[in-house]
Amino acid sequence: MDYGDIGQQYTEERNEALIASQRALAQQTLEITGTCHNPRCEDDCGPKPFCDAKCRDEYDNLKKRRS
Repeated sequence: MDYGDIGQQYTEERNEALIASQRALAQQTLEITGTCHNPRCEDDCGPKPFCDAKCRDEYDNLKKRRS
């Protein structure tokens, strides 16, 4: 086994771990409260956690900045 094989094996293991962690995050569901979970939006969303895709993306970006 040479350095290239070792590097490829490490990369594949790391990618699998990252994919698994992203899938776990995606499966977490937000409680539906009737209002948008995006703190910059105070609209009523009804039976959805976000008003639209734009609010969801903004929420994800804000969450990433805090981490």
